[in-house]
Amino acid sequence: MTTTLMREGLHVNHKRVYRLMKKLVIRKKRRFFGKTASVVHPNRLERQFYTDKPLSKLVTDITYIRVGERFVYLSVIQDLLNNVFVSWHLSERNDLALVTKTVDLLAEKADLSGVMLHSSRVSIHI
Repeated sequence: MTTTLMREGLHVNHKRVYRLMKKLVIRKKRRFFGKTASVVHPNRLERQFYTDKPLSKLVTDITYIRVGERFVYLSVIQDLLNNVFVSWHLSERNDLALVTKTVDLLAEKADLSGVMLHSSRVSIHI
């Protein structure tokens, strides 16, 4: 709420925002992060972002884009050889189907055997 008010040019003290949210029964989203991840995957990329072969080291991520009053999610796969997006897919849901569709679209265009695909969550060899 504070960020939204600031975008509108209003500078409001955080205590006032808290009181307004309490009055309007708006709850702040709570995020709970444990001290350790539930599943720990080895980081096979190990910050070695250089490669001299195409489609040998790929990175992937998901972002959201506001479209009117809703969001769409964009999943991309980027080749570290030349930083080109080699596959992408849009979806209304941020789920496993979005990620697998992005990988499937790339697999239709190229042989992925021996490829390293790295994300912030997992690093795998295909």
